Amino acid sequence: YNLECALSQVQPLEPWGNIVYGYATCEDAEAYELQDGEFSSGIFMKYLKKHILQEKKVTHMLEDVLEDIGRDPLVTGKQVMEIKHTLKEARSLTDPICPLGAAVERWGCGHEPPRETVTFPCGARAELRFQHLFSNVMSVCAKLQDPPAHITDAHLMLRQPT
Repeated sequence: YNLECALSQVQPLEPWGNIVYGYATCEDAEAYELQDGEFSSGIFMKYLKKHILQEKKVTHMLEDVLEDIGRDPLVTGKQVMEIKHTLKEARSLTDPICPLGAAVERWGCGHEPPRETVTFPCGARAELRFQHLFSNVMSVCAKLQDPPAHITDAHLMLRQPT
């Protein structure tokens, strides 16, 4: 850490407005399962399967699932679904897919983690690599690029945001 070097500002990416999360349960609560013959699935899946093909905004469909879970006597007061989203316009899971132009290319690289090079005010550069561990967990690695000649001792530290 060099006290004379200005701190870098790493800015988060702007949301695209097309992410929807439907969690089976909220924080510090349990998700329950049903046994139906030889099949076992969660209460969340029971009601999601009932509503998933409805031609309505996906967040409204998930709200229907949430309401059904809330009325289920097996889990009333025990399991509460959580919904989060960044949608900027109405989207349905039944919307047609238009595979034209750059959309196909963007969709194809949607599962590739981004790479980014950050240049600090002192001239040092670091390459950031992101790796998906699970669908909701990502690790970040940083590699210091060849530092400028005036930097004799450079270190990278990655910290979890507070």
